[in-house]
Amino acid sequence: MESILCPGQTSEDFYKYSVIELYRLLKHFNLHDIANICYDYRYDGKYFANVDVQELLQDQPFSASNIQILKFKKLQDGWRPSTYT
Repeated sequence: MESILCPGQTSEDFYKYSVIELYRLLKHFNLHDIANICYDYRYDGKYFANVDVQELLQDQPFSASNIQILKFKKLQDGWRPSTYT
């Protein structure tokens, strides 16, 4: 799990995440609702490859807000918040 939380991840790394890794990543960064849906529907990282994430997450069952979608997309692209000063 440690590696999925580290900066320097790429979208290609994201697409390799298992259902559990994706769930833990999203939970860790407070995207609980999206994490639970991904777990319940068994979506792994590869599920989000080659799709319009914006459109997908706006619709049911996700119904995510714009800020949640932005955060998801940033995590997908490898961004990890800096928690150290």
